[in-house]
Amino acid sequence: MEGIQSLSRLDAALINEKRTIDFFVEQAKNIKNPLGKDMFQDLAEKGRRNFRMLYQFRRRRAGERPGLNDSLENSAAAFEGSEDDFEKRLSRGIARALADYDDYTILEAASSLIDKASAFFSHFSEMIKDPAERELFRSLAGMKHEHFLDIRDVEEYLKDPGSWFAEMEHHGLDGA
Repeated sequence: MEGIQSLSRLDAALINEKRTIDFFVEQAKNIKNPLGKDMFQDLAEKGRRNFRMLYQFRRRRAGERPGLNDSLENSAAAFEGSEDDFEKRLSRGIARALADYDDYTILEAASSLIDKASAFFSHFSEMIKDPAERELFRSLAGMKHEHFLDIRDVEEYLKDPGSWFAEMEHHGLDGA
């Protein structure tokens, strides 16, 4: 029974990761600030790497032999049928709603999404008995938390660059 639950968790993680990638790709188009655009493109690429890693892990768990040339497009196609029409409509609705938002709102939505993804992976890591799978989910939770902190850092920079540089540079610590 643990094997079936393991595959269900991995399927849920894959679907979650795909939604996160789609969100970042879409918001990279919408955000006006070049720093934010670069950050979202980078987060989408990191999400693609995570997706490929999860997909290969899932295939090994299912007893399939992973191919040498697996691509994100091929792996994503395996899960296209698992999303129902409601989820697709919801995703399109969210994208349309965020299209008119300013950069700060987009960054806030991104940090919220990443924070929830981190909690999602962290929650699963606590429930898993298999050490390899538990470590995978812990690692993903840690990466998502780092992404959350990066987004918050960019948010603070955009709000007040002068204060951000003063805080980050620690210019009052000469000779220390």
